[in-house]
Amino acid sequence: MLDTLKIDALEVFNAATTLHRYNKKAFKYAQERNLPMTASSDAHHEDAIGAAYTILDTQDFTVRGVLQQIVRPNQLNQGYLKPKDKFKKTWNNWLRLTRKRPKPGAGA
Repeated sequence: MLDTLKIDALEVFNAATTLHRYNKKAFKYAQERNLPMTASSDAHHEDAIGAAYTILDTQDFTVRGVLQQIVRPNQLNQGYLKPKDKFKKTWNNWLRLTRKRPKPGAGA
């Protein structure tokens, strides 16, 4: 499926992934296709911010400047979430997904 898409850059490291092999697969895919790579903390709360990130070599932090740099080679800081932060994210996701929501059109 990915081979049919025009990909400008690929996230190859997600600090919050439960299965590290997904990061390895993404890295290998990007490397084989010579795609620019990014990393992110996938922070859902403040304690997780900065676990992983892409280091952009630019002085232009406008949207245009950042997008122009993302498609170039960049350094990646790759660190996984601490177990406490990973648990917090998983727990919050579980609560969000299992929370009962009112059906559309239901009266107040």
